[in-house]
Amino acid sequence: MKSAFPFLLLSFVLLLTNCGENDIQLPDQVLVGKVEGKDWELKFGNAFIFSSDLKYQIKFLSTQESAQDPCAVPNTGNNHISMIMPLQRGSFSIPLPIVSESARFHYSDGSSAIATSGFLEIFDIDNLRIFGYLQAQLDDDNTVEGSFEVLICN
Repeated sequence: MKSAFPFLLLSFVLLLTNCGENDIQLPDQVLVGKVEGKDWELKFGNAFIFSSDLKYQIKFLSTQESAQDPCAVPNTGNNHISMIMPLQRGSFSIPLPIVSESARFHYSDGSSAIATSGFLEIFDIDNLRIFGYLQAQLDDDNTVEGSFEVLICN
């Protein structure tokens, strides 16, 4: 038993020193990328109640918006990204289980396309704000990645 103690102690120390090495390291950048083949950068985001089951439509709006208040832009003709989901912390794969609610690229001509891969991480919901990270991809002309802060408008 005495000869096993140093081995167990060493194993325990190695286990403790390796804890946390599997954490995902996300880049510290605001949500940026391309939408409809054009450079796109997040200005702000908003969230409005969408359905009676307390799902919200979240819109990520670009620097093309002239408004200063995200809640003043419930609709836009500019390129943007949206998704529908309940307000809850967690990690989600894209497309979401209900594909029609998944991350969607909206184009200036009124058409849209659903992202086919990526992930959404909601870190916190605090003081009417949602903090998270989004990676959404459809193709080379429609891909965004980065952190965001969204204002809950109602």
